[in-house]
Amino acid sequence: MNSLVAFVMTLGLVFGQMQIGRRPYPVAAVTPVTQIFVGGSTDSIAVTAVTEYAFPAAVTATALDGTEANHEAYMLAGTISELRVQMSASIGTGADTFTVRINHCDPTCAAATPDVFCTMTAGQSSCVESSPTSFHVAAGDRITMALTGVNSPAAVLPSWSFKWVGDNSNESMIVNTYNADDVSATECPRMSGAHIAAVPCASLSPGSLAVPAAENFTVSGIYARSVDAMGAAGDRVITLVKGNGTGNGSLESTCQVTLNNANQTASDPCSISYSTGSAPDHIMVEDNPGASNTHTGWISLTLGLTQTSQRFQASTCNSVNPSVSAANYDSITGTTSWSGTETTIDTISDGFSATGVAFRGTTAPDNGAGTQTYNYMLRDDVANVFDCQVSETTPTCNSNNSGTPVAVVDGSMMTVRSTPAATPTGPSGFCFSWSGAGT
Repeated sequence: MNSLVAFVMTLGLVFGQMQIGRRPYPVAAVTPVTQIFVGGSTDSIAVTAVTEYAFPAAVTATALDGTEANHEAYMLAGTISELRVQMSASIGTGADTFTVRINHCDPTCAAATPDVFCTMTAGQSSCVESSPTSFHVAAGDRITMALTGVNSPAAVLPSWSFKWVGDNSNESMIVNTYNADDVSATECPRMSGAHIAAVPCASLSPGSLAVPAAENFTVSGIYARSVDAMGAAGDRVITLVKGNGTGNGSLESTCQVTLNNANQTASDPCSISYSTGSAPDHIMVEDNPGASNTHTGWISLTLGLTQTSQRFQASTCNSVNPSVSAANYDSITGTTSWSGTETTIDTISDGFSATGVAFRGTTAPDNGAGTQTYNYMLRDDVANVFDCQVSETTPTCNSNNSGTPVAVVDGSMMTVRSTPAATPTGPSGFCFSWSGAGT
């Protein structure tokens, strides 16, 4: 063997042994968030053999329909699993299948991606994903919920829940889709997972638009996608708003995206901190159409959040006042109406540890002599989980149970309850937030 070749081979062997023996550089462990998404509809499922679609991440009052693109949720990177579904009553005859779909495709469209679905048969009112399957979503993937009936099931109301485990440490999200239907006025979509038309900001009470912080968090990015092409004329500029207490807040121009004909999808990384407390900071979003804008249509909008201890936040917003004399109940996500009967509005949930609640109304409960209050409570199978109280001249509140989390088990039925005392003044629009850590 040539002596030079032998020397090179020996040097390579020695160097390789040195590399094998080296102490590797430390790699930071990922501490992912397990986020619980709760959804449902106040529209009954179809009784014919058709597939309808629903926004997957909130309880909505929007009708189920066959146009999948109008029900998308824009996702950050993570893994979806553990779907469970609960109907308001037995489906009777026939069957119903619920499937989480990705980018308008059943996961089986990709051979390497298993389904996340469950099926109810005659006489059943609930189902749980039968095998522990999951599928991965990349940042920017869109998911929908498909509801497929067979052989005329009964017209009943659905609710569902599933888990998302993020790829990045302490990252969670607030997801929303809205119909941007005004070509001239600045619109404010509710950031509570609402699947409704956005409306001009000036026409809604601030309390029904601003989501209060149930935990301290940082908005780490804003992501938006127009379902259809924007057209040649005009922009839509979507900007994060930060407020404190009862003020409407200010635009955060460093957290802003522009949708137009060239950019149907846009994102902007940012770092805007929000704090909880007796007057918690609150989140809003403004959608400002440009002067020559002609676009209307559905927009998927997601905010990336960073919170400590692998927590997430969800909320419900409503422009309708609860009763001033009796307990009322609302869904824990989305935008629905109050009900006097808890079991008509409750929604199923996967297990999590509840860590806090916050409330923000437009109007304080003070109504003259005496002390008027509203107590707002996150409920689990008709039992208290967390609550906070607004009293007299204060329209905001929060609570974290002195830092002690409360366990919510898989399959629990969840609501928000409003309890008035001494005939308070209604909040004239509100948002109620809750936070937790998935299990």
